[in-house]
Amino acid sequence: MIFFLYGADSYRRLKRKQAIVAELKKKYPDIVFGKFSLAEDGGPEDFLNFAKGQSLFSSKRICVLENIEVLPAKEAKELLWQFLEPKDVAVIISDQAKVVKGAEFLIKTPAHAEEFGELSGPELLSFVKSLAKERGARLSLGAERKLAALYGKDMWGLATEIEKIASLDPKLTDETLVEGLGTLPDMDYWPMLNSLKSRDVSTRLKVLAVLSARREDPVKTFNILAAATKSQAGKFAEYDISIKSGKMDYPEALLDFVLAG
Repeated sequence: MIFFLYGADSYRRLKRKQAIVAELKKKYPDIVFGKFSLAEDGGPEDFLNFAKGQSLFSSKRICVLENIEVLPAKEAKELLWQFLEPKDVAVIISDQAKVVKGAEFLIKTPAHAEEFGELSGPELLSFVKSLAKERGARLSLGAERKLAALYGKDMWGLATEIEKIASLDPKLTDETLVEGLGTLPDMDYWPMLNSLKSRDVSTRLKVLAVLSARREDPVKTFNILAAATKSQAGKFAEYDISIKSGKMDYPEALLDFVLAG
């Protein structure tokens, strides 16, 4: 079976992908996990070998596919068509903003397709409310509206800001939420990276929110931070394993690092 998650909202796509993986692992504790990039040499072949291979532990497997947009639509269809029906192989695709021409079969039954478009209006306010509840932050309606207006389509920045609020002062009203919450004066990229190692958690969270708002590549930030923080090499190695096993992604690893200090 194929799960096709698409749309401009990468934050909610990632969360849904992780939820699907967690649901399948709970249902089938011995399920085998694999993650493949079709942009890498031999990526399609490695994926096929894994998906069709035999395992001593389980006949069921999860395949997370990245960068399917590098394949022409015809090749992508030939590669994936055979996995629409089989129940023992779950293929999860979640890194496309839209459906490319020729790959429309991914949004039709029997594929399981879910669209994650950018939120606005009541839907965005509802998301702010649910995210705050999940993180343990108690926001007034005014605070929810101001956060929605401040971050708009930047779900990663919004999630980071709510995480900061929950860790510092979980109860926030519109009167105490000042304009510009979560922002810092303009700073160069490298000084900001150094600020991620600050002893002050609020500073670290603010910097992470700014990096997200500027759409800095989280993979680049993660790798540079890992190289510059040799004293915590073990922690970054654990993050790397979790990322490659599908338990978290780079933005989540950065947020966890920032919160843990």
